[in-house]
Amino acid sequence: METVKYETCPKCGSLNVRNNVYINHSEPMKIYVECAKCACFVARYTVSKYTSNKPYESLLQNLRREVFPGSRATAKMIEEFSTPVAEKPLNILRS
Repeated sequence: METVKYETCPKCGSLNVRNNVYINHSEPMKIYVECAKCACFVARYTVSKYTSNKPYESLLQNLRREVFPGSRATAKMIEEFSTPVAEKPLNILRS
């Protein structure tokens, strides 16, 4: 069973949040979630893979940091990265 989690501010209960992205190239990306209404800290996530509305550019950024043993491993990684994004459009998550 799949579920979607919406972050809720522990202080004011708002669902309106802001993601602040911290990038240090020697560490996994960190996302700090802040309430957009009262600026209270909500959550922090560590992200190893990331995509956006520009999945190809995101993939290229990930590939720069990876070392692959061969072209088959690279092709498999590209497929694993792209397929879930194409299969789960954002409007499904909002329903």
